[in-house]
Amino acid sequence: MNGPENVLQRAFDNRLVVPNWKSFCAEVAELMEAVRKEVPSDSGRCADYIPELADVDPDLFGLVIVTVDGQILQLGEYDIPFSIQSCHKPLTYSFCAESLGVDYIHKFVGQEPSGVAFNAFTLNKEHKPHNPLINAGAIMVSALYHPELTLSKRFRRLTDSFQSLSGGERAGFSQSVYLSEKGCAHRNFALAHFMAAEGAFPESSNILEAVDFYFQACSCEVTTRFLASVAATYANNGRSPLSGKRCLSFQTVKNALQLMNSCGMYDYSGEWACTVGLPAKSGVGGSIFVVIPDVLGICVWSPPLDGQGNS
Repeated sequence: MNGPENVLQRAFDNRLVVPNWKSFCAEVAELMEAVRKEVPSDSGRCADYIPELADVDPDLFGLVIVTVDGQILQLGEYDIPFSIQSCHKPLTYSFCAESLGVDYIHKFVGQEPSGVAFNAFTLNKEHKPHNPLINAGAIMVSALYHPELTLSKRFRRLTDSFQSLSGGERAGFSQSVYLSEKGCAHRNFALAHFMAAEGAFPESSNILEAVDFYFQACSCEVTTRFLASVAATYANNGRSPLSGKRCLSFQTVKNALQLMNSCGMYDYSGEWACTVGLPAKSGVGGSIFVVIPDVLGICVWSPPLDGQGNS
């Protein structure tokens, strides 16, 4: 049974996860307008360490909610593409977990918060990146993601998997962001060589290809609806509520959500866990997607960032 049929059947049976959908949507829309009025766009700054991202309009603001039933609320500039950046990290980790197994992945990357900036030069006591959601850990996961394939085939496989998670929406790619990011990526290259010097990578890893693939993944373009749909797939235990397709196993979802809960908001993750308490991931493109297990997925996009790199 596909997504829309599920919505109708659940509605007729009075089993919708958000039963009073109209009232719920009105409250969310009211809250969004209050935020738009009360939080000025100049309260943060667009990511300027990647020159192409510095030029994004700071007044853009989108919000989408997708329930596990397949109900969708779309507000603001929800259909404007933006750079996925670090929001790809739990997704790429999940795909590796599906193909390699969690135990193998965590031979090379840890599972704990780092407590420092997302691009810091730090490894854990086992000489591994602290977790897959900071830059060092994501570069390591990039090295593990189908290294037997050419870069072009790896990228195609990744975007095909993105499309599956989103329930059918395909990610784009920004060549300008890719070139901009790669052109000023001295720190990420240095992180990769730092890990190589510590013997962190699997033998025979092509480090430069891993970093390049990481840049490609960060340069994918998605919409607020895309990431909300992905979040809903995680909320629905790995099955897309829009397509009905099983995308990830329950175990993979469980591991990804644990990491998002403890590490997903950079060095604000601890405070987020105490004040919000939901698995989430942010990206310096201005997006945050949040998973409410068994209920819904949310994505909010507003390009200006705070001091930790969160929207």
